[in-house]
Amino acid sequence: MHEEKITYCGYVEIIGRSNVGKSTLFNKLICKKLSIVSDKPQTTWYSIIGVSTSGVHQIIYKDNPGIIKFTQKRMLNKLVEINSIYDILIKKITTLIIFVVEGIKWTYDDQAVLNELHDVFCPIILLINKVDEVYNKKLLLPHIQFLNNQIDFYVTLPVCIKNDTYPMKLVNIIKSILPIAKHQFSKDYVTNCSQEFIVSEIIREKLMWFLGGELPYISKVYVDQCEKNKSYGYKIYGSIVVKREEHKKIIIGKQGDKIKKISIAARQDMENLFKMAVHLEVWVKVKSEKFIAKRFGMI
Repeated sequence: MHEEKITYCGYVEIIGRSNVGKSTLFNKLICKKLSIVSDKPQTTWYSIIGVSTSGVHQIIYKDNPGIIKFTQKRMLNKLVEINSIYDILIKKITTLIIFVVEGIKWTYDDQAVLNELHDVFCPIILLINKVDEVYNKKLLLPHIQFLNNQIDFYVTLPVCIKNDTYPMKLVNIIKSILPIAKHQFSKDYVTNCSQEFIVSEIIREKLMWFLGGELPYISKVYVDQCEKNKSYGYKIYGSIVVKREEHKKIIIGKQGDKIKKISIAARQDMENLFKMAVHLEVWVKVKSEKFIAKRFGMI
């Protein structure tokens, strides 16, 4: 009789306030860029699932939007409600939580997340990111002691995620915690995100990269068409939606220089991800705030 192979599988939630490096960590853990990154707060708006299968181990990671103050604008408040930390903590299936913080910086939002973690019964790994940016390293150890006095973390890891090609030490710790369980996905499965969602997120990332503080607050991206053809690759048409004509001019730039840079950078990322040629056209459209809210589920 053939013996069934013992396998290990578990769900890992990545949480923390905005701009601590959660999405960068997520991408490194699954060895694929699925979650966009930028210096702009609240870059990640939706939870993203990424699956890493290696031999008998399958780790199901979830990149969550950064926790932000509830006193901010109504649209962001709604996103926080939809992707609330409370939804994470009540899930019985969570195997492990990775709590990401930034160096010795400690904010109201960090404390708010930490306060909720007191009611968690699964192991929690504290990941102190961006330690390379801590100028006075003598301040690091007291800060680590301060955090470890707040809660009983499974382990505390000071890291610099962006400089770490693959966080092997972290992955090995996660594997040691995984319970014996059947794999939930096939070995080739990577994410729950559709190609259209990934494409729209890549365009949105480039918007933030090239516009920075100029980016209109209400600016959204959706994909009109995403077709794959074996002979010429992908044909993709995307739309950036804003609510004012002056916002459209900002994104297009002088003689179309900004939208051209956005499109070229987005296309290059798509080709790297899909491993095929991509024909990409991006249009900027002016729509009413009501249309934007309805189209993107904000009302």
